[in-house]
Amino acid sequence: MSVTTTTTTRPTVLRRTTLVAGWSMIVLGVGHLVTFLASAGQDATTSRELKRLAEVQVAVPGLPHSLADLFLGFSLTMALLLVTVGALLVLVARHAAQAPGLLATVQLVVVTFAGVGLVLSWLYLPLPPVVGLSIALAAGLWGLVAARRTTAR
Repeated sequence: MSVTTTTTTRPTVLRRTTLVAGWSMIVLGVGHLVTFLASAGQDATTSRELKRLAEVQVAVPGLPHSLADLFLGFSLTMALLLVTVGALLVLVARHAAQAPGLLATVQLVVVTFAGVGLVLSWLYLPLPPVVGLSIALAAGLWGLVAARRTTAR
């Protein structure tokens, strides 16, 4: 009976925690995009500072860009990457039965990505990314610990 519990519980825990991490990243990415687009140029101070950023040209390989271009590009890319990584996690979790060993490896990637992202967010970003990545990190760690305990039984 414990063998059955071990073989069914481990994938279930990993699947659920992968879904939590994935949806956390999707919500964070969509929230970032909506907030960014809704707040762009809303108040006089933000509009003035964005205009100042547009005046500063940066020498980077490729086409010439202003700091405003880079700010816009980084923000949109961040939202896209978070939604994409989250969607991939949700897809992997939903199809976990087809590749049973994949979830533990995916959880290691989640823990690494969310952990590094959390440190960077804590240092440089406002509260929402800290919360979203904390949820993803906690889910990844919970999945790995629960899966390890189940396997050890």
